[in-house]
Amino acid sequence: MTELLLIEEMKKRFEKEDAFDLTIEKWTRIRKFSEAVNSEEDFGPVLDSSGLIVPFCIIHKRVCPECPLDKICGTEKEKFVRIMKVIDVFSFAWDIFPKEILLSELDSFISELEMIRAKNKGSIH
Repeated sequence: MTELLLIEEMKKRFEKEDAFDLTIEKWTRIRKFSEAVNSEEDFGPVLDSSGLIVPFCIIHKRVCPECPLDKICGTEKEKFVRIMKVIDVFSFAWDIFPKEILLSELDSFISELEMIRAKNKGSIH
């Protein structure tokens, strides 16, 4: 099973690595981990990892309007709220909630992050 990106690793790598790359890696690991989950107990760590702040929260000191992720992230933003709700529902109803919905939402969120990264680096494919 894929290892989740935890706060200790994020802090360690934060100074040396691109914030977009770390953020996308966080969500990609969550997606891979979620795909391999076979029980409610196994899914618990996803709740912890999904709530983990990303490097942009540190860089912008949680002043969201200054952050390049402002359009999708934060407590009031629909895409972030949606993914967190889907993760929350799956954690309580993993045996009846189709995993495909969770994986699809994660894929969509990761794609959004990649598009924002491309726009901010000036190269949309």
